[in-house]
Amino acid sequence: MARWNLTTPIPYVQNGEEKTKWLQLGVMFENKAGNGYNLILDAMPASVGGKFKIMAFEPNDDHKPKSGGFKQTSVEDDEITF
Repeated sequence: MARWNLTTPIPYVQNGEEKTKWLQLGVMFENKAGNGYNLILDAMPASVGGKFKIMAFEPNDDHKPKSGGFKQTSVEDDEITF
């Protein structure tokens, strides 16, 4: 089953340098019909001007987004860990 980690970027400044940390929000799966996605959110990002920024990334071992963003991976339901 295809799965993506859902994250939101949180910008901050450290020692005068702009940086971004990533907050894990939940996961996204293709629905069984194959015509949409199911989102399971453990947290909601803060609204900025009525908009939410949620980014989908393929899972990896350290739970940080890989470059390239929305990339499909395949895992079994019982393999999902946070």
